[in-house]
This record gives sequence, C-alpha cells and structure tokens, in this order.
Amino acid sequence: MIPIMIVEDEFLVRLGLKSMIDWNSYGFTIVADASDGQEGLALYEKYHPYLIITDIRMAPVSGLEMMKKIRAVDPDVKFIIISAYNDFTYAQQAITYGVELYLSKSSFKNEDLAQVLPRLAASYNQKNFLPDAALPTPLQSFDAVFPDLSDTDRILGVLSDSGMGTGLHLWLAGRCDTSVHTASNLSMQRTILENLFHHQDIPCQFFTHKGSLVCLLRTGDQQLLTKIALEAHDTLLNYTLSPCYFGISLPFTDMRKLSRALSEAVLSCNEFLFHKDRVCQCFSIESTSLDFGSLTLDTAIDELMSAVFSSQLEETLYILEMIVFSCQNYRSLEYALFAVISSLIEYDSNHTLMLLFEQALGRDDLSHTILFLKDWILTIPPHSMPAGDTTSKYVDTVINYIKDHLEERLSIQSLSSMIHLSPNYLGKIFFQKTGIFINQYITTCRINKACELLHQTDLPINVIGERVGVPNPHYFSKLFRDNMGMSPSKYRGNTGP
Repeated sequence: MIPIMIVEDEFLVRLGLKSMIDWNSYGFTIVADASDGQEGLALYEKYHPYLIITDIRMAPVSGLEMMKKIRAVDPDVKFIIISAYNDFTYAQQAITYGVELYLSKSSFKNEDLAQVLPRLAASYNQKNFLPDAALPTPLQSFDAVFPDLSDTDRILGVLSDSGMGTGLHLWLAGRCDTSVHTASNLSMQRTILENLFHHQDIPCQFFTHKGSLVCLLRTGDQQLLTKIALEAHDTLLNYTLSPCYFGISLPFTDMRKLSRALSEAVLSCNEFLFHKDRVCQCFSIESTSLDFGSLTLDTAIDELMSAVFSSQLEETLYILEMIVFSCQNYRSLEYALFAVISSLIEYDSNHTLMLLFEQALGRDDLSHTILFLKDWILTIPPHSMPAGDTTSKYVDTVINYIKDHLEERLSIQSLSSMIHLSPNYLGKIFFQKTGIFINQYITTCRINKACELLHQTDLPINVIGERVGVPNPHYFSKLFRDNMGMSPSKYRGNTGP
C-alpha cells in the first residue's frame, strides 16, 4: 500500500478526507494526519509518506513552509493542496514544489481528488515502500487478538507492546444507529475518538466486536469518558446526521476481567434501544436483571406458539409486540428473543438459532426487531403433522389423562413427555383439535369437576380444591370466582348437594 499523510488544521475537513474516500481501493493507506505543518514535519520523519495532502495557511508552520523543507530532502514526494485561498501567489509558489493538484475547499468534490489517484499510484517507486511495521495498526477483532482469555500473561504482553501497560482500564463501546443510512462507519468513529483521546493524553487501543467499535482505555475516569463520548456523538451527528451511542464499563485492573468488562460496555451501549435520549450509558448492576414488567414470559411464549400453530397472523404480531415491548432493559430483550427463537427454530431447517438471534439483536429499533421476527415466522414452512387419526389419538389420550388425574400437577411439559412429543408440537395439535390452549383446558376441567363436587357432596371446600389439583384454598377460591363469578361457598348455597 502507498503511504499518505494528511495535514489540515480543520478537524472536520481532515476527518472527511480520511473517511469519505476509499483509499485502499486505489492502493493507498493513510499512515498519519497532522493539524499543522510543524506536526506534519515530525510525522514525515517517522513515516516518509509518498503523497501529502495539505492546507496552506496553518500555524505555527504553514503548509508551504512544510512542503519546502520536505522537498529539499525528498525529490519524489507528491503534494496535493486543498485550500480555502485561491490567491495566484500561493498557487504559483506551490507549483515550484511540484504540486500535483490545487483544489479549493469551497468547491472540490471527492471525485476531483480521486481522478488523480490512479496516476499517482502508477508513479509510485516500490523502493520507497513503507514496511508494514511502520503503518498504523489496522482494526482487528477482539476475539482474534485475544483468543485465550485465560492467558493473562499474553494479554499483558499484547497491551504492553501497544503502550497500554498496567493500571486502571475501561472499555468504551460505540454503536451507530443504522436506521438512518449515512456515510458514518467504524473508521470515522475511530478517527474522532482517537483525536479526542489524544488531546486528553489517554492511551487507547481499538478493536472490532460483533460489527461495533470497542476501545480499551488506560484510565478509570468514567466521568471524563462520558464527556468525551458526548463530544464524539455531537461531532458525528453534525457531520453525518446519524447519532452514535456509547457504553462504558466499570474500571478494572485484573486482566481476567477483560472480557467481562467488554460485555459490560456493550450491554450499556445497547441500552439506547430503550433510552434514545441517553447518548452515553455507564454500566450498572441493575441493567443485568431480567425485568419484563407485569408480563409472564413463559405464558406469553405458550400463547405465541398457539397463535403461530393456528396461523393467526394478527394474534402472532400482537403477542410479539407484547413480549418485546415488555422488556425493561437489554438483558431482558436478549433473554426474550432467545426464548422466542428457540421455541420455533426446530421448524426451520434453513437457519441456525444463533444466526437468527444475532440478526434480531442487530436491529436499532424495537419495532424493527418485531417485524424481523414476524417476517421470519412467515418463512417457516408448515410443520408436517402426523396423519389425522394419529393426531386425534394423541389429543384424546391427553384429554382422558387430564380428566382422570385432575389432582396431579398437570403441565404441557409433563403431558408431552408422557406421549413422547415435544411441548411445542403437543400445543399445536391440541389447539387445532380443541380450539383452546391446553392450560385453559386443564383449568376448565378443574372448575367443572369442582362444581360437580360442590353440588353432589358435602366435602369441605379445601378438600374439593385438593381433589381438583388446587390445594391452596385461597388460590382455589380466587380461581373459582374468576371462572364462575362467585365464591365456591356461594355456588354451593345456590345449588346445594
């Protein structure tokens, strides 16, 4: 790759030049960027770039002064000027240093710059090729750099080699809201954050993790990082019109906590799904709890399965919305999505559970997550059911068992195990044959039997509750009242044994 250096005192212009052109596709790589000519001279000595893109008016050393000094020692280096000044005197002086292109900031387009890159690439002398060791470290996957998190000696070695050393560390995770399609990308995020960390003298090392940018920082100052994250968000928002959300882990010194702290930062970053007014979120223990509000997830999953099996699209969508919007934090959302997908994945031969799980979690809006699940469910081919007589036999066996064993603790799990079917499949065929959920059927049978005993015997109410499988007298009375509109004693008084 051909090395480039950008020298520009306006940060957003420098950011645009670095991020808005696909330099690699032309055979170039940016090895350094500077905010003035003095810094540019120092970086030239370190990286010896072949192409330098520079502004003219900068302090304390101008672009022209820098070009003059570099040209004196390097006759092959190429220059491109992008300046706000169209004064002919500047252009004339720049020509004496062999400028390849002189562009105006007010009117130039990326295409203007890209047109000359193939010619410059063709003129590059391979003898000046910069060793890979001198190039900036490319973004690497965290899992690739640290494949064995139990090897703390290696972890410390890798961090020491990159200048991170020991002491307090934090993870910062960033995630752009991709529901707004913009030119923002990992490279732009990294450029902005590197610039901010540099000004605060905070050592940092960047990685990718599941498509997002994560950064390990040698500091324990969450308050300072929150301030930096807010500034990075504002810069990205002004430049790309796309917000970026950040999560910060708890400080740690023990490298055995490296992966756990990374999970803390990512978890906190993803909380933006529930609080889009919070640009930066620091990790808290509360965010790890499972909280579905008033929803009982197991019951909701059973209802979802029945709606899917009976091809009730509107009911399916309603239950999906109820499950997803009941989640109070990201950890709950993870748990709920895993439960939904794992309950249906056995009917899909084209996808894996983890692939669907990661795709569902990758949405930037809860409504998009719901639509993804709905669209996936619609692609699942109808499950091949046994022949009608066999299906009826299964359902009849379950119904007879329920009626004869009401005093037992009956559940769809125990009943499906008895007839060697999966709970999901039993729920499906039971609903199709009877039109009600299996749990509802059990309750109806228990109430009907209780009414019979109340009418025909003088057994105590608590004994009747035990005989129909509801030994808790308070719960039995509530269940009876909810279904019959009156208490067991009032019902008995109205009918008599």
